Amino acid sequence: MCSMNCARCGVCNNFIVTSSFKRHISSHNGFPCRICGKEFYLNSRLKENMLMHTGERPHSCSVCDRKFLKKSSLKQHMNYHTGNKNVQCEFCGKRFYRLCALRVHIRNHTGELPFKCELPGCSKAFLQKIQLQLHMNTHRRRGDA
Repeated sequence: MCSMNCARCGVCNNFIVTSSFKRHISSHNGFPCRICGKEFYLNSRLKENMLMHTGERPHSCSVCDRKFLKKSSLKQHMNYHTGNKNVQCEFCGKRFYRLCALRVHIRNHTGELPFKCELPGCSKAFLQKIQLQLHMNTHRRRGDA
């Protein structure tokens, strides 16, 4: 067993697995995007970012031909076709295809309203961003915003 030490920082100690050490070393340098300038610690994240710039979606659904940026998004999408609702609400047991839908649902139980109207004199708050956006349209129509 060979241990590796990072000479650039005092926070990191020893690494036994070479891949972990290489990942750590890249965190000091990063991988900058030549288009937007964002810096990523993993080359795979930079590649994902580049796909966003090009609009390429390399992962296709074999059932409906929808395309996805990430393989994980395709996998989650396949739950629709298979009927696999693999995430479940801890409060009521309702099941969902997607984690983001579960998160919104849980707000019904907790009462959390994270999307708040910032206009003076308005104290409305909403479960979902789209609800706030629709609300803001009413302010615009009335000339408040």
